[in-house]
Amino acid sequence: MTWTQLEHLVDTAYRRVVPLYSFDTRGHPFLIASPVPFKTDGLSFLITATHACFRNGIPLPLFVYGEKKLHALTDLRGAWDYMPGKNPDLDVAIIRLAADCADDLQALYWFCTPDDVGTTRVKTLGVHYLIAGYPASRNKKKPVQYGLPSKATALVTGDICSVHEVGGEDKSDEFHFGIKFPYKQVDGCDGKKFVVPKPYGMSGGGVWLVEIDTIERLSNTPYLVGIGIEYHKPAKSFVATRVHVVAPLVRDLYEANTHI
Repeated sequence: MTWTQLEHLVDTAYRRVVPLYSFDTRGHPFLIASPVPFKTDGLSFLITATHACFRNGIPLPLFVYGEKKLHALTDLRGAWDYMPGKNPDLDVAIIRLAADCADDLQALYWFCTPDDVGTTRVKTLGVHYLIAGYPASRNKKKPVQYGLPSKATALVTGDICSVHEVGGEDKSDEFHFGIKFPYKQVDGCDGKKFVVPKPYGMSGGGVWLVEIDTIERLSNTPYLVGIGIEYHKPAKSFVATRVHVVAPLVRDLYEANTHI
């Protein structure tokens, strides 16, 4: 097991999620979600929330910035169908990345692989969950000449719970889990108080399991366990979809890739 400073885990959380942009009704770019970059079997793609990729079944215009340039995401997308009351609301999608886009993003972000995937555990002392994403309140729209917003937030808590304690339609513990986060401010790694931003805009961001030694302030290698899809204000909790639901989408993407 590899251990690292807790401060490093938090300070580098922005490298685990990619700022994803779209356009508003006036054609102005804005940050819409926080996908996790992933690669396996020669494929590179983003994992995020379906509602950030499609509107009424129609693909939204999306783009990302790499180290060198902007990349319009016009490649294949895959998502789970959802019929209210009939099947689980998984709300997870993947977006295939062209080779040049993937190479450019890898200069700035860490791509997960199957070796980085894990499973959740029941609430256990020392086991925590890292939630990373780009909240809208920290990434407000501004004129393009000032650059696009991309300020990530990392939240750490061990308060995992059944999704039934949180609520939400068509959710189950087989495919989802909840994470309680009722705090308005927390102690940052620098010892200063950090005001927790409203989480809206963090949809499609990753949830990682990480063991933390709070005495030595060390953390082990994080394992991706879920994709955040909702925040329930009354319950002050996040809902995440378990990452294993991505596997069938990846198989479909791989089959489509071999027929090109």
